[in-house]
Amino acid sequence: MEFLKKALAYLLVLRPLNLLIICITQFVFQYYLIIPLSESVTLKGILFPLFVLCTVIIAASGYLINDIIDQETDAHNKPQKQYIGTGISEYFGYFYYLILLLTGALLSVYIAYKSNTWNYIGIYPTGIWCMYLYSRYLKSTVLAGNILISLFTAGTIGILGFAQFANDHTLSSHLKSTLIFYMIFVFLSSLIREIVKDAEDTEGDIQSGLITFPIHYGLNMTKRTLISLVVLLVIILFYWIGRNSSMFPKSYIIYIVGLVIVPFAGLLYYLIPSQFPKDFSRISKLIKLIMVTGMASIIFIS
Repeated sequence: MEFLKKALAYLLVLRPLNLLIICITQFVFQYYLIIPLSESVTLKGILFPLFVLCTVIIAASGYLINDIIDQETDAHNKPQKQYIGTGISEYFGYFYYLILLLTGALLSVYIAYKSNTWNYIGIYPTGIWCMYLYSRYLKSTVLAGNILISLFTAGTIGILGFAQFANDHTLSSHLKSTLIFYMIFVFLSSLIREIVKDAEDTEGDIQSGLITFPIHYGLNMTKRTLISLVVLLVIILFYWIGRNSSMFPKSYIIYIVGLVIVPFAGLLYYLIPSQFPKDFSRISKLIKLIMVTGMASIIFIS
């Protein structure tokens, strides 16, 4: 029983649900957007699943190193979800981290060799370094860490375009604009959620000496900023479907309005009166759900 508990800790510390969402998102965008709108495909056969695995390893290593560095803060904010220092020792945590880094490095070299995309080989170490930089230095800053994580999250979609562009320099304008739109959507959604999570963790962050946006500017300013970001995102969503209404099927427009725009606008109902960690925890979960449904909308574009 103790062995199973420790084995489960090695899985849960990597946030398997989040990694699954990354996998599904990249597969959906590859097969419902990039392949239908491209003359040739760069990542063929086994290369694409390996590419997805490489992306997942970057994200997983980020979660792991964050938990290793953040043990004190996690003990305050989420003791029931703390795995480093409980089920996994710090030593084995770093060893686990090293295994992930080496595995991802080997995969990235193999993918670059087989797809002849050596000019993009630096993406993997850059991603790893950014995740470490966030955990070690930027998490306790005002917005810088939030922006970096949001850029990385949006990059899980954008990197598919970069990979395709490596051997296909004739990407259609429709493909480019769609990728850019979804990157903006994911970036802003993620930024909103990151600030909400900081508001949820304020008490523990104060005890750990961290200076996040809610701690620096206070709850009222944080809520005003979140409301402004939500309104901005809703405006962008309306602009997107209005500008492309003649190109997209009605099912896509109905989906975006009913399952993305309306829920995001509905967040204001919960956000305006929010005061306590449990309030922001609920909002964070709702944003995550809306992000997933928003990215799934790509299915209806085809």
